[in-house]
Amino acid sequence: MVKIKNNTKTSSYKHLSLKERQLIEVWHNMGDSNREIGRRLGRHYQTVKI
Repeated sequence: MVKIKNNTKTSSYKHLSLKERQLIEVWHNMGDSNREIGRRLGRHYQTVKI
């Protein structure tokens, strides 16, 4: 028997705001890592990569 996972939860992807993009740029220019920036913004570190 094959068990099928019924996942009815919808994903809610969000775009970065202009303010977040500006902060990312400033922090990258200061040499902060993607992981650190992601932690500050509450986002996944891959979201903030340039």
